[in-house]
Amino acid sequence: MTPASMATTIINHILSLQSAEDQRVILSDLYARFGWPNREEYTILTDRAVAEKFGVYVRTVQDWMLSGQLKGFKEARKWYTRSDWLREFEDAKAAANSTLQRSSVKAGD
Repeated sequence: MTPASMATTIINHILSLQSAEDQRVILSDLYARFGWPNREEYTILTDRAVAEKFGVYVRTVQDWMLSGQLKGFKEARKWYTRSDWLREFEDAKAAANSTLQRSSVKAGD
């Protein structure tokens, strides 16, 4: 593991232990100090916002988080995820769909 990836892992772990509001404060301070250009990388999303994006029930999104399919955290009886975790989830779903489509094409040969 490179020093940069180790630092990222540690920062992500520390952030996951914080409330959503504290995460915003911490990240704003880091942005101000280091000038990170991609602020969207760490946008916090509610389970409701994710449900609206995918056209599913909020409970479905919570199930994804509980099962580990989508990284998330619960704070004060509400579920949240981060935009980078949501992108990982979308990439995994796309890869699974692509594999499934290739399998069905091969089965039809």
